[in-house]
Amino acid sequence: MGTTTKIWPASNAEIAKCLAEPGHVGFLFARCDDYAMIHDSRELASLLRALAQRGPTMREVEDASDPSYVMSPEGVAALIDEAMGDPHRDLLEFRSICVNGVQIMDLVKRTAASERGLVFCAYEDW
Repeated sequence: MGTTTKIWPASNAEIAKCLAEPGHVGFLFARCDDYAMIHDSRELASLLRALAQRGPTMREVEDASDPSYVMSPEGVAALIDEAMGDPHRDLLEFRSICVNGVQIMDLVKRTAASERGLVFCAYEDW
């Protein structure tokens, strides 16, 4: 048993819907085809919680079935722009075991290029 975190790109509309309807996270979780799947990610889940408390570009999805967070497109763009000094850059420093071979930084770069945000869902895998 451990924690796995799935991370995928999302539009502003999808992010807004996740925040308004927490069940939408599960809907997107099952349907996304571009994602990073990070195994043994209990520390990553703790980092996400701390980053959401810093705000404003990352927020927790309240009442989601599993701990879930969203990052705005502006937040994703700031992650790769070193000149901006984004406080969420700790996310890129996180060493991960990628189940599907996709690193967090690779996904962030693709997502920034498409001007979308990110959804993070940390769940206990049995």
